[in-house]
Amino acid sequence: MNAALALPVAVAVYAAIAVSLFALAPIVTVGDGALAAGQARIPVAQLGEVEILDAEALRAAIGPGLDARAYLMVRGYIHSAVRIAVTDPSDPAPYWVVTTRKPQALQAAIEAER
Repeated sequence: MNAALALPVAVAVYAAIAVSLFALAPIVTVGDGALAAGQARIPVAQLGEVEILDAEALRAAIGPGLDARAYLMVRGYIHSAVRIAVTDPSDPAPYWVVTTRKPQALQAAIEAER
């Protein structure tokens, strides 16, 4: 293989991987009366208490304290999250755990959307 071609190919592969990871990253939004976390969506009217989880509380919430029915959107590189109670009795998930770098902002957005 041509050594002069190796560097441009490596840069192109790195750029393609970086763009793919950015494009495929799940997005958390609150608006139009709903919370969307990745592909999942739930009306804010069906949400209860929002609890902010630091790294230690998050580790416990997704480890020994996890209810297997809970909805999780956990990204391993983010070490803070919110646990949001689900008040809809017909929803099988008792709560959602969503990792976010700005848990206070997510909590405020959910409260404002109510």
